[in-house]
Amino acid sequence: MDRYLTCPLCQYYFNHPVILPCGHSVCLKCGQRVQKSIATASPGLRAKRASLPSLHYGDGGQVTRSKSVDLMVTSIVCPVCVKKNILADRGVQGLARNCMFEALIDKLKNQKISQMNDCQLCEKTPPTQATRYCEQCHIAYCDNCCAVCHPKRGPLANHTLTIIAKSPVEEYRHKQLNPCAHHPNQLVNMFCATCSVLICCKCLEVGGHSSHDTRSLDVVCKKQKTNTQANLNILKTNVNDLQIFIGELTECYQQYEISNLDLEASIAAQFDLLINQLQKKKEKMLSDISNQQREQLESLSLQNNSYKQKLEDASVLVSFIDECLKTNDCGSFIQVADNLNTKINDALATWKDEIVYEAAVEPPLDVVLDSKACQKAVTELCFIQKSVPMQPEIIADECRMSNNNLTVCWRPPKNCQVEGYILELMEDGQTKYKEIYRGRECKYTARNLHFDTTYNARVRAYNKAGISEQSVEICQGTTPKVMHFIVDDALGHPDIKLYNDNTVITCSNSQDRVILGSVGVSRGVHYWEVCIDRYVGDPDPAVGVAYLDANRDSMLGRDTKSWAMYVDSSRSWFKHDNVHTNRCEGGVTTGSTVGVLLDMDRGLVRFYINGEPHGPVAYKGLSGTIYPAFSLNNKVQMSIRTGLSIPSNYLISTK
Repeated sequence: MDRYLTCPLCQYYFNHPVILPCGHSVCLKCGQRVQKSIATASPGLRAKRASLPSLHYGDGGQVTRSKSVDLMVTSIVCPVCVKKNILADRGVQGLARNCMFEALIDKLKNQKISQMNDCQLCEKTPPTQATRYCEQCHIAYCDNCCAVCHPKRGPLANHTLTIIAKSPVEEYRHKQLNPCAHHPNQLVNMFCATCSVLICCKCLEVGGHSSHDTRSLDVVCKKQKTNTQANLNILKTNVNDLQIFIGELTECYQQYEISNLDLEASIAAQFDLLINQLQKKKEKMLSDISNQQREQLESLSLQNNSYKQKLEDASVLVSFIDECLKTNDCGSFIQVADNLNTKINDALATWKDEIVYEAAVEPPLDVVLDSKACQKAVTELCFIQKSVPMQPEIIADECRMSNNNLTVCWRPPKNCQVEGYILELMEDGQTKYKEIYRGRECKYTARNLHFDTTYNARVRAYNKAGISEQSVEICQGTTPKVMHFIVDDALGHPDIKLYNDNTVITCSNSQDRVILGSVGVSRGVHYWEVCIDRYVGDPDPAVGVAYLDANRDSMLGRDTKSWAMYVDSSRSWFKHDNVHTNRCEGGVTTGSTVGVLLDMDRGLVRFYINGEPHGPVAYKGLSGTIYPAFSLNNKVQMSIRTGLSIPSNYLISTK
């Protein structure tokens, strides 16, 4: 509440608040400090102002009028709404006091200092009851201590001493006594509805309000309170709703907080598991290398010890035989020579069989750790959805069937992560749904459906965890058989101009230009006509049908994607794949009608001029989705008529 009871200029509680004409309040001294007096601009303005009563503003910004005229204009700019307020002769001093704010401030202050019953500086026991409270020092004083310790001079002169009210109710009632701004000895007791000011009895007698609409304060106040109470009830309802929602947000916050903690713990555990697995793999691979190296070292050590022993034995034998060769006793040497040679041969044989001049181990390991797969796996670590999303909700009121185009709208599921949606459609009489859309949008239009057919539609949401259950189905039916369409500039050459809600087309280029209708069909029998509104210079317009990707830069029928009849003032030809066939006598002029009958159930096309069949069945074997098509040149203008009934002579003419 403090923010509403604080002066916007001094930022303290209002001190003798006055009400500006704009309805905001300021302290009296603050208002006097910022008010400005400006001389009137010209004698003419002064004369005009002199002819009018001066404006005075009473309680709540109400206007009173007097006949005094001053050449100075006093104004004040509201610090809240920045509105420039023109004041009466007395300036801010003449504004009405905001007694209600004063009473509320006193009541609030008393509530804050209600626990300060005793003087905080008294040395008596018990201390004297406090009667003053300094808003700057935040100390409660009794009368004696206030006079001694807080004199109204020096640096304490500007401090605000608040009287601690004995009875807040009586104080509030006292504040309610609002004196008249122009008759200080009188209390306001009426409200002038004409001037929107509070007035007293004297104002009614001598203030020029006798002929005005004056009302009792109680009646006006009751009405204002009723309006305010109604608005307050709405605000209270909003506050209550917001409090409930804040509670829900707090609960949601706590749930998110717990969920995030659980998620962090789960992810940390998963990483710990990965690290543990890597540590075990590291220990195993290092152990394998260590064991292999140990086996090789042991093998080398055994080979080394064995060869050392053989070397020692051979060295002893060599030394022994060398000594024997040095002897001079020929007889003894001859007797032992064979034995010595036998020993040498045995040693050589052993050497040949057992001594290999290669290490009895494999070469040292020359390997590196192949960690590419692991590094890639670590790089590709990411979050995936743990739960399949809930099913979306189709918004039935926003789903529309227009002609043979079905628009389906849906709401995302709540509290679910969704990557996209799948829209499925099933034609009446079929047993399986067909996917027609997959994407992130929550709206899709299925175009060129069969006429006079009922379709069921459903939507599913998906994320990396899977696909949701299907939504509740909706059922929509296309219009009965008759096709209505307009031409669409997005489906035509830019040289073709469209008028009258895209039902009139013309082209001033000498070259033929093509445009398609907005609706394609693959089933049913459909008939439309064009009326030749302008035909000058013997041009040769063409009408017919085409696929969506037909050529737009040349006459209809010059490619394999279009079938046409082009006609001049005296004859016509059928044209497809740039081949002319079935020349027929009889052309068109201004006011002629050319009709096209498309029977997709039989896959054929017929043409009519002025309501009569023109030539034989033009084309057969058509299939797929076919669009109405037109080509124009040389300022020909056509009006298109769609949704027409099938000619009565159609069945007879096709037998």
